[in-house]
Amino acid sequence: MQIRTATVQDLSQICAFYKQVCLDQKKDDYSPDWHWGVYPSEEGLKQQINNATVIIATDNDKVIELCRSC
Repeated sequence: MQIRTATVQDLSQICAFYKQVCLDQKKDDYSPDWHWGVYPSEEGLKQQINNATVIIATDNDKVIELCRSC
């Protein structure tokens, strides 16, 4: 596993990660009420990546975890 600051090249994997989180939250009564495209959004994530505020963990070049600071 590698932990590093995300780059724009990671954006598609990060978006896929959050899309799955948004889908999975429907199965859990205690999840946040996120809606892909509203919050979080690709543009918002790209801005945070450009500001170096997204840290990701990768395994075999696949994003497996991330942390954002706003």
